[in-house]
Order: sequence, then C-alpha cells, then structure tokens
Amino acid sequence: MGDKSLQSEGAADQLTGTVQKTVGQAKDVVEENIRPLVDYVRQFSKERPFTAAALAGVLGIALINTLRGK
Repeated sequence: MGDKSLQSEGAADQLTGTVQKTVGQAKDVVEENIRPLVDYVRQFSKERPFTAAALAGVLGIALINTLRGK
C-alpha cells in the first residue's frame, strides 16, 4: 500500500500491455485491408505484365514530378 516502486512497475506493465494491444490491432488492420490489395496487384501483374509495367512507369514519373515540385 503506497509503495511507489510497485505503483511504477504496475503503471509500466499497463503501458506495455496497451502498446502490445495496439501493435496487435495495427497488424490485424494491415492483414485485413492491405494484404488483399497486394494480392490483387500481384495477380494483375501476372495477368497483364505490359499494362502493369506501363502503369508503374506513369506512377513513377508522377512521383518524381511531385517530389521535384512540378
């Protein structure tokens, strides 16, 4: 009762648990939302390699122009 050291340890343990829970939730979001998109892009690239290469080129040029400020 009133031991500051134990209270600090308890607070640290709670913070660690909260961080672990948040990281787990973030992984779940990525797995549920990003993974299907990546799978779709891979499948599209296999089925239409020339279209995918052209699209990648256009996106690359757009990105370069954006980074250069044009």
